[in-house]
Amino acid sequence: MEKYAQIVEMPASNVAYIFYRNLKEEKTNYDEIHILVIFNNGQQQEFKFPVGQLEMVNKRMPLVNKMVGYLKARNYDSVSRILVIDSSIVYYDKIEGLKNLSSIDTACGNIKEFIPYGFRFSKLKNGREILHIAGALMRDKRSNEFSVELDPNSTKDEIFVMNYKF
Repeated sequence: MEKYAQIVEMPASNVAYIFYRNLKEEKTNYDEIHILVIFNNGQQQEFKFPVGQLEMVNKRMPLVNKMVGYLKARNYDSVSRILVIDSSIVYYDKIEGLKNLSSIDTACGNIKEFIPYGFRFSKLKNGREILHIAGALMRDKRSNEFSVELDPNSTKDEIFVMNYKF
C-alpha cells in the first residue's frame, strides 16, 4: 500500500471487492465493506464501499474479462465491437488505437492473465456515472497497465475507454 499511497483508494477498492466477491451467501449480512489502510508512518485512511457499488463491479467484471479474453486471443474485431466511442466521455481515433494494439502485443508478448488493481466510480459533467476498472495484463515478455471505463448500470457489452499502457 505504501507504493500506492497517492492512489490508495484503488488497492483498497480491490481488497473490498475480493472480500465481497468471496462472501457467497453472507453478502446479505453487509451494507458496506470498510477498509482501513495503516501506513508505515502511522497515518490511517478509511474507505467505505457500499455493497450496491461492489455488486455493480461484480456484474460488470465479466465484460472486462471478456475484453481481456479477446485481447489474449488477439481478436481485434471483437475488441472493436465492444469498444464504443462516446464523445460525452472522450473522443479518440478507434482505428488508430486498434492498430496500436497489435504492435503492443508483439512487443510485450502473449497475455497470461489479468490482475485487477481496483476500481472507482466517477460522475461526468452531465451527471452520468462511469465505472473505471484498472489492473495489469501479465505477459510473457513485458506486462502492461490496462484499464477500462464503462457504464456500471448497463447490461450492454460496451466499453467506452480502454487504456492500454506500457
